[in-house]
Amino acid sequence: MPDTTINRLRVHQDWAGDVPLKFLWTVHFDGREGNNMDDVGRNIKNVINDYEGSSFPVKPDVLTRFSHSDMGVLLAQSAALPNEQITIGTAALNNSGGFRAGYFADRRSNYGAENKLDLTFLETNVDLMDYFIKPWVIATSYKGLIEDDEDDIKCFINLTLYSRSDEYYKDDKNRTSNNFNRKMVVDYTPRKMYTFYDSAPFNIEGGQLSYNSELSLDELTKTISFTFSHYQVRDVNQSVSRAPRAQTSRAEIIDEN
Repeated sequence: MPDTTINRLRVHQDWAGDVPLKFLWTVHFDGREGNNMDDVGRNIKNVINDYEGSSFPVKPDVLTRFSHSDMGVLLAQSAALPNEQITIGTAALNNSGGFRAGYFADRRSNYGAENKLDLTFLETNVDLMDYFIKPWVIATSYKGLIEDDEDDIKCFINLTLYSRSDEYYKDDKNRTSNNFNRKMVVDYTPRKMYTFYDSAPFNIEGGQLSYNSELSLDELTKTISFTFSHYQVRDVNQSVSRAPRAQTSRAEIIDEN
């Protein structure tokens, strides 16, 4: 085997260099200032009742109903993370002859409508979108992302990404892959977390109805765009406990603090 291939395989035999399992992730919503999402739901309902009356019914506990304390919102289907970009400018000096204009880094891209967090959720009979998210968008418009009074409707959003536990990288992969007596149950552990602060939704897809005999996934899902003040990326592999085995339905995440 060529040395280039051997060295490449050695990279992936180490936990830090292995390819992650991008389909293992959870999303949690948490209220600010000690609130929970039921409190946020009641605040949304208060704002809607003040400005819209009964136009949009709000079920304050519907997000919690479809959430698990460890696994987050169980209806989540996909997530699109914000990008990072800066503007590059140039500055020229008059009468500089053949010298090129200097370049400089201008401001970072703004967080908001153009640089946002998109989350897609599955629609159910008791609809999370119509009974919670859509009124949340409307309440956000009335509060203008400026008012943070007793009816606080902003939240924190935590996206936690998982991978195989690093315990399984202590032995040589090539050797253990041929060992049919090896442990077959794989443990999973958190590897990275994104936290989006002061988040609120500002756009939700309208959805589609049809008489087709077979529904597509696009007809059963809706994407919600969230704005946020800033976000943080954390390496959580060393700061959380080991997750239980793969056949269980729980994955404990315990912050180091």
